[in-house]
Amino acid sequence: MGLRPEHLTVAEKNGYITYRIDMVEELGADSLVHGYFGPENTILTIRVPGTIKIEADINIQIACEPRNLHLFDPESGKRIEV
Repeated sequence: MGLRPEHLTVAEKNGYITYRIDMVEELGADSLVHGYFGPENTILTIRVPGTIKIEADINIQIACEPRNLHLFDPESGKRIEV
């Protein structure tokens, strides 16, 4: 599965994923939020509007619209069209 950082959003309440923030890079119009999720501490970066103020060392809920997920065949590596 693949997804783009800009397709992840901070969920107000019931997000799909609990995400631990390590570091926030404030870039002006946008911020890159670096962190991890899940039992294996999978590293993930999300991009949020610069107007959202987020701090490091907290947990947040994040979500992604299913239409923005990119699925790939694990054997061939080719994208699966849905």
